[in-house]
Amino acid sequence: MALGKRLINTGAAAAACSTDSVQAFGADAAYSSNIALYELNSDGGITDFVPDTTLTYDGIASNVTYATGHIGNAAVFNGSSSYINLGDPTSGITTANYSISFWVNTTSTSTSYLISKYLTDGLDSTDVFRVMNLSGGTISFRTSTFGGGSARDITSTTSINDGNWHHILFTVTPSTSKLYIDGTQEGGDSTLYTAVTPSTVTRNVTVGRHDAGDNYFNGKIDQVRIFDKAISAEDVATLYAETSSTASNTNPLSEGSGVALYSLDYDASEASGYYDGTPTNVEFGVGGKINYGARFNGSSSYIDTGATLLGQTYTVSLWFNANTITSSSDGDTLYAQYDSADVGRHIVSIYNGNLRIFVGGQTVQTISTTWSTSTWTHLVVVKNSSGYEAFVNGSSIGTSSLTASIDVTENTMIGGDDGLAGYGFDGSLDQVRIFSKALDETTNGEISALYAETACVYECTTDDVNYPFSDGTNVEAYY
Repeated sequence: MALGKRLINTGAAAAACSTDSVQAFGADAAYSSNIALYELNSDGGITDFVPDTTLTYDGIASNVTYATGHIGNAAVFNGSSSYINLGDPTSGITTANYSISFWVNTTSTSTSYLISKYLTDGLDSTDVFRVMNLSGGTISFRTSTFGGGSARDITSTTSINDGNWHHILFTVTPSTSKLYIDGTQEGGDSTLYTAVTPSTVTRNVTVGRHDAGDNYFNGKIDQVRIFDKAISAEDVATLYAETSSTASNTNPLSEGSGVALYSLDYDASEASGYYDGTPTNVEFGVGGKINYGARFNGSSSYIDTGATLLGQTYTVSLWFNANTITSSSDGDTLYAQYDSADVGRHIVSIYNGNLRIFVGGQTVQTISTTWSTSTWTHLVVVKNSSGYEAFVNGSSIGTSSLTASIDVTENTMIGGDDGLAGYGFDGSLDQVRIFSKALDETTNGEISALYAETACVYECTTDDVNYPFSDGTNVEAYY
């Protein structure tokens, strides 16, 4: 069942089942949002070398030593000349969605920079982002904005200059930023005008001082992680609970090619907790293919995912049960990324005996097949650099050579779109999955695996006196 942003399993699975998981094919570090990890254990005997565990963005330290840290060792900063130049591990972050996590230990009452990226483009403030330890021990977090908006600051109420280890994490999206200390959000959301995209500013990311060369930090910093997405509150908790067993894991959030899963059982929530949808005129709790589904009225129904989930390479898997199938060439929209200017909009729909693929300014191709009403049909659409391939009930029905670029600034819509009045899907949808790769049927049988998905079966444990111990050895009482 769905509760908030997570799928809640009401017992232990009788067998491994991935139907409820966004990662239908398991975790895969190739898709990790953790793009850099600095464990800061030591320089490995190479003076001033700061290794990135992902092997991509090694840094250089100046006057930094190492001592016992939160996990393993930590970098020690002397408050006058110590700092680490990470180069620019944010250079590949091309959207204003990112997060940085680290641990800090200090007793200093001097205002100092913990981590920052300096902005010199003559915009509204001095930093793309910066985290400062203020004289009172509180944390100040700033992000800068484009388009005439001033920088946005969040100041914590929690003081960290007590000689204990504290977890600091901030997230940024194009419209909001958040600060967490020890797993708890501080200061509420800061509303941004338009956040600066890190890759637009070519500057170093600096730990332990400001890149301009002042406000040196006195204390220890450990376990710096940089993510190319704004991570969720649930994943903040995962990082706060990190131990030595996960310290070197460059995929700590167990990510894979799965981007989103809308089970549509009870609402438009998304299983990972990142992309909960907003439904309009959608009825939930109706008969589905896997548990329950969602019913769309063919005219005004749609789900706005609130995010751009389709890139130039993707796969969408879903089940549909059509009440009617239109003869209009615009078809019944299954999913869309709609740009009202037609420049890069993307619409995939069904009509008559065709799967209709629309990209950009009136660029259309179709793949012929046969549709049935009042029947659950499994459809997978695979997009790669060569075009599209469609699979119905596990078998390929053909390809399209359409390679026009998809608009990657618009929100992904399911079952229709507020800009496509009259072209929505008429029927029920279920188990909508989005992947950031082109799934492979020939080698890995991934399409067949999705077609074969069935509802997970969970064993009730509430009336088991021995749970969770199979022999009951440690059970002293059960009420």
